[in-house]
Amino acid sequence: MKDFLLETFPNPERKGCPDDKTIEALAEDRLPTDHPARLHVGSCSECYAEYRHYRLDWEESKAAADARPN
Repeated sequence: MKDFLLETFPNPERKGCPDDKTIEALAEDRLPTDHPARLHVGSCSECYAEYRHYRLDWEESKAAADARPN
């Protein structure tokens, strides 16, 4: 599915794309589930790639924080 989203919906002109801060907030689960950016990310390869980058960074930082001793 990841490869499908990365290749199927090219939008090199980034028409209608949310800003970087919105994509980052989406990747970090800081936006409501009905936020319009969710639909956009699922239909724009460039935004999905950016989302995946932010999501992986966020997941890694959460895992590192969870691994730290209290």
